[in-house]
Amino acid sequence: MVYAFFKSPSDAWLLAALILTLVADTFLLGATHRSHAEVYQTTGIAVFALAQIMHLTRLLTALRHRNALALYLPMVLLVMAIGTFCDQSLLHIIAPIYATTLLLNLVLAMHYRSLHRNSQAANNARLGFMLFVACDFCVALEFLTRSGSITLSILPLISYLVWLFYYPSQVFLAHSSLKKPDNDVI
Repeated sequence: MVYAFFKSPSDAWLLAALILTLVADTFLLGATHRSHAEVYQTTGIAVFALAQIMHLTRLLTALRHRNALALYLPMVLLVMAIGTFCDQSLLHIIAPIYATTLLLNLVLAMHYRSLHRNSQAANNARLGFMLFVACDFCVALEFLTRSGSITLSILPLISYLVWLFYYPSQVFLAHSSLKKPDNDVI
């Protein structure tokens, strides 16, 4: 994150996403040590979802499709309203929104990379989101195993893979500013 502040100070969406990621991580780390773990976990995932929306905004802006947010955000609100009406926990409402946004970011980063094959930033965004998806797949497996929904004898390996994928994902994303130094989107 510090790197991005110095390297890409004009990329406000990237900086906002990285700051929100730090805040989300702080809540999720707190969830492991607090009596109100579900509140911390829900807050952390909600903040992660906001970080993904910041990434979504920067990718759509770079692709010149920023108006697509006008369709995406009402759908998020609709999902939240339906989940609330169906008496779902906030965690069960926010987690699919987060996951969907992350996957959408991966698809958009791959599309952006296909349009800008010589762009290191586009490649970094693509790799960052690929690793982020791999990390969260492992997080999901870990959660399902710990909750008793599935049984995996390789849980220690999965817990290790979470961090093996997460750290490089953040490094690649911090190096993925899609803005030129003169503030023009490439």
